[in-house]
Amino acid sequence: MAVHPTAVVHPGAKVPSSVEVGAYSVIGEGVELGEECVLRHHVNLEGPSRFGKKNLFHPFCSIGGRT
Repeated sequence: MAVHPTAVVHPGAKVPSSVEVGAYSVIGEGVELGEECVLRHHVNLEGPSRFGKKNLFHPFCSIGGRT
């Protein structure tokens, strides 16, 4: 898993090693990402949420929780 040093990945999130996480992105508890997903910068994903493989999350995308 390629995670930018400014990104935050909750230990309770399921993130495969093929996922790329961009700068200032946050992956919260209860998030499940499929293989080869790409999160650009400033993406916020909150659980419970499940995403299939090869999704592209564009900058400032916010999904889950109360969004």
